[in-house]
Formats: sequence, C-alpha cells, structure tokens
Amino acid sequence: MNHGKAEFLGDPTEIALVEMSRQVAEFDGTWGSRRRDEVPFDSDRMRLSTLHETPEGLILYTKGALEAVLPLCTHVQLDDGVPQPLTREWGDRFIRAQGAMADDGLRVLAMAYRPVAEGYDHDALEQDLTLAGLVGLDDPPRPEVGAAIAKCQEAGIRVILITGDHPQTARAVARQIGLVRSDQPTIVAGDQLHRMSNIQLQLALNHEEVIFARVAADQKMRIVGALKRKKQIVAVTGDGVNDAPALRLADIGIAMGVTGTDVAREADDMVLADDNFASIVAAVEEGRAWLFIVPFMAATLVVEETRKWVVRRFLT
Repeated sequence: MNHGKAEFLGDPTEIALVEMSRQVAEFDGTWGSRRRDEVPFDSDRMRLSTLHETPEGLILYTKGALEAVLPLCTHVQLDDGVPQPLTREWGDRFIRAQGAMADDGLRVLAMAYRPVAEGYDHDALEQDLTLAGLVGLDDPPRPEVGAAIAKCQEAGIRVILITGDHPQTARAVARQIGLVRSDQPTIVAGDQLHRMSNIQLQLALNHEEVIFARVAADQKMRIVGALKRKKQIVAVTGDGVNDAPALRLADIGIAMGVTGTDVAREADDMVLADDNFASIVAAVEEGRAWLFIVPFMAATLVVEETRKWVVRRFLT
C-alpha cells in the first residue's frame, strides 16, 4: 500500500500486463488461481508458460515472442470468443500487426492458452495452443538518454544496442534516442548471428550503425568477445541471470541496481544504482577528469559511483 492505494511491486512488464488485464477483464478482488506447473522462460525459447487450476479446469497460459508462440498454435481466438482454426492468412495478419506495432517502438508479446487434462505430460504442454492476441508495451526511453548518447558519440565512445526485442522495435527505439540516423542501419537478428562466422561478425561490427536484436545470452557474450578481439575496451550492461556471462567477460560489467538480479550483480564490476544510462555517461565524465597516463602506458580510471570510489586498472 502507498498512501492507502494498492501498488504492485515486481517486474515492470508483468505489472503492465496485470494493469491491462484489470482494465479489460472483470476483477473481483482475488488474484488468479493456484499455479500447478511452469515451463520457464529463457532467451532461447523466448516464451513462458504457466499451468493454473481454474473453475474450468487446468488452463495453460503462454506468452512470448510471436515467432516462438505462433508455431505452437492451431487455433485463434476471435472477437466472439469462439476459437477458429489458425489459417495461414490469420498467421500473416498477426505477423503484419506485430511489424506495425514494432515500427512504433512497442515491445510485442503474443498471448495463447489451451485447456489441459489431468495426467498431462509436462514435456508436451506447449502444443495445440489457441492464439488470443498481441499486446504492445510502450517502454519509452528516459528523456535524458538522447543527450547521453550524443555525449558518448562526441567523446569517441561507441554505443551498440543488443536486445532481445523484435528488430523493428530495436530500430525504432535506436532512432528515438539518436543512436541511429541513417535510413538503413545494419540490423543483425539472432538467427542471422547464429549462422555468422567469427570473421563475418567482425565485419558486421565494422559498420558505423549496427543493432543486434532477438539475441540469446550466449550470443551477447559472443559479441562482447568479438569486440575485445578488436582490442576495444568493452563495458556491458545487464540485469538478468542470462546476462552474467557477458558481464564477466566484459572489461567492465555494469549491473542494474533496481531491476537487476542477484546473479547479475554478483558478476559485475559496478552496480548502477538508478538503472539510468545517463549515469554511466556521468561516471565516464568523472573518470576522464581523473585520467592520468603513467609509465608503461598504464592508466587508472577512477569513477565516483554512489559515493564509492571504484578503481580499475587498464594496460594498453
């Protein structure tokens, strides 16, 4: 409770979905039904499924990227509430709708469900689903991010967007914050990156404007490794358990202090207390004010962050 008003705590995406459900569905003051089983999310599957006991029996609910959910669906939920067979035409309509939403910078989730009989096979839960619709989540960049990106570019610091979101969403957001200005930035999706050789990845990283979208955790680590092989000092931000390997591999791992997991914070070199990209830029400015070149080309970067002095030594 906050000043007598109920307030949700937790993942912002989940809170947004709860708020949406309260607006479109009847709410009697009780929350859901007992969870019986779960098929957890990971960056390779790009979806999450939970099985619940409801008055109508066991129901499996699935949400995730459309490309991960659509192949599991055999029916589509229409406005009249009656599921119809999912034809190729309906699938194409959903794909086009996702593209239009992503072009507006929305994060898009597909929602699906199916009744499940008792005595079910856990490994076969995610099949014969009914596609219920798409949800667009507006997660606008903070106002100060654009100026922070501009400062990085002026200071010779390259910023690369690596995200699990749809490529069109990533491009729209990158354009909003000034990270992309050209009409045709290089966008590398996770499935493309999987087929790339190390040399092809190095060439892609040579492009002035490059975005990585729909990437898995191991691919984020691969990108970091490729940048280090190019003799670049790499700082990486992350908040999830899957980000820990990339945070460890980076020269400077920066975990989110508000939304970050314990695993990510344990793997980092710095914790960003306010989860704000602009704070990283402010720390770099402070550090460059204290940058001294010493014999043997060794430099010590001193950064004041959340009233603590963090010292890292780099040898060039």
